[in-house]
Amino acid sequence: MKTPSFFSRLLRRNPLPEEREWRVTLNGPQLLPACGNRVVTSKYTLWNFPFKNFWEQLHRISNMYFFFIGFLQCIPQISGTGGLPTIGMPLSVVLICNGVKDAVEDYRRHQADDVENGQICQLVGRGSPPASSSPLVSFRTRLFHFLCPRRSRASSSPPSSPPSSPSSAPPSSPSSARSSARSSAPSASPLSPFPWESVELGDIVVCFRDDFFPADLLLLASADPNGVAFIETAGLDGEGNMKVKQLQKDLALWIGHQPHAANLSASAGTRASAASPPAAMLAALQEIGTLSGSLCCDWPNRDLLRCDGILTVSRRRRQEPARRNGAEEEAAAVGSCRTGDASRVQRGDAHGPNGDSEERQVPVNIDNMLLRGCRLRNTDWIVGLAVYTGDNTKIQL
Repeated sequence: MKTPSFFSRLLRRNPLPEEREWRVTLNGPQLLPACGNRVVTSKYTLWNFPFKNFWEQLHRISNMYFFFIGFLQCIPQISGTGGLPTIGMPLSVVLICNGVKDAVEDYRRHQADDVENGQICQLVGRGSPPASSSPLVSFRTRLFHFLCPRRSRASSSPPSSPPSSPSSAPPSSPSSARSSARSSAPSASPLSPFPWESVELGDIVVCFRDDFFPADLLLLASADPNGVAFIETAGLDGEGNMKVKQLQKDLALWIGHQPHAANLSASAGTRASAASPPAAMLAALQEIGTLSGSLCCDWPNRDLLRCDGILTVSRRRRQEPARRNGAEEEAAAVGSCRTGDASRVQRGDAHGPNGDSEERQVPVNIDNMLLRGCRLRNTDWIVGLAVYTGDNTKIQL
């Protein structure tokens, strides 16, 4: 790293950022400190609003001028008003009006933050979703509890109901019992609904068509047979035209992207959802679950056109079948040609004590990233790895 000169360090407002690496672990514990995905754009709370807002208004030149004039009017020797700060009344009206305006704007920011952080996304391998006993409390509810504590306690207490005897309960039919047992049975889908604020670094996120991305994701699998994802970046840079994000070709060969299964799911005419995930997505999730490795990329920055890194993945070596058809032989030949290109892929076949696992290093760039604030279009589903979350996403920097 080049050392800046004395004048550069003297005139530069912020020091130069250090050359650090951002490492995200795939299917393993994270080495970086935990960073939540909750985004807060508001400036005030119920406790610091009077003091912080008054302090910010005093930093305005016009308010500072009139406040200084009022201070001089309090000195009888140099004041023409007999020591009475006559300018205090109009200055107070201006401060109160500006404070009410700032309070309304910040209240709307709180509402927008609650809506965004409470959106639901689908995570893989996170177990059961959070219990509904502690739902997300909005800013309006917190304000009501703060101003009216008695009414809030009365409204939150559950109504008392008389105990019902077992004999008075209507008998349940066998069909209703089977339906209740079916609804209470655990779902076979590996997806679990979580709010956006629960997304953590290294999570495997599944997004469906017309969904917004909850974090900056690395594309791991796509429903498109060519391994592409069409996104809309109007919420990020204001452009209405769609962008194309590519699944890294070497990573697609490594994971085992199945274009034929994607074509079958697309031709079926049924739209993919979390309740009925397609077979191609389940196969991709099963393959991703067998991988382990890490992504080493740039430190979080606000550059929307640059994000370079190296994804290192490994898995146990698979036993080659005795007989393969022509299509499999062609795919194997293409894979061997790709692995032979040292500039694009590095492969370690003898990784481990017995050489029973293989490793591959895949370069990634901004064309393989799905940034927060964008929306998935014309693609049934994608699978991504959470690389940047919360305040570390590019839209928040």
